[in-house]
Amino acid sequence: MGHRYLLQVLTATFGGSLLLELAEHVSEQSSMLEPGIKEQLTSYLSSTVTATSTSNIESGLSIVLAPNSTYDLHALLSTGANGDGIRYALHFDGIALINGLVYSEWRTGITELMQLNTLNTNTNSDEIIEIRGLVRTSLGGRMYIYFRKNTDVTDDTPMYAGSYLLARRL
Repeated sequence: MGHRYLLQVLTATFGGSLLLELAEHVSEQSSMLEPGIKEQLTSYLSSTVTATSTSNIESGLSIVLAPNSTYDLHALLSTGANGDGIRYALHFDGIALINGLVYSEWRTGITELMQLNTLNTNTNSDEIIEIRGLVRTSLGGRMYIYFRKNTDVTDDTPMYAGSYLLARRL
């Protein structure tokens, strides 16, 4: 609506069909602009998920990434390993390149490079795990987090409500 009004004012002031044609072209082009962040995918645990054995289970955190896209990835996992520890992995069933994908365990202070589809182990009782980095897909697919108890000696291993997996397509 604003473009149309501006077009009328400029045409009345300066006249001419060339100005009218230019203004219409600018109006058409402006509707094709895209924001810098095209898409944000978020998966959020609304309730706690608990691993009761050393068999892998899906956490419920899952997103689908498009092919030939770059994503800024961020996950925050709030866990309570209760003495058994936790083993967790970021799994992707498509094909992707990872750049600077790291995980940080806040309680232990560990920050290390992370590989897709590879289990990481934390033996502390309670831990907040953060995963960050860039992922470039060539073949799209589902990305999700699975986990299990590291050992089966004491209590179950929960991943608490509020944990999330987020990807922003750049």
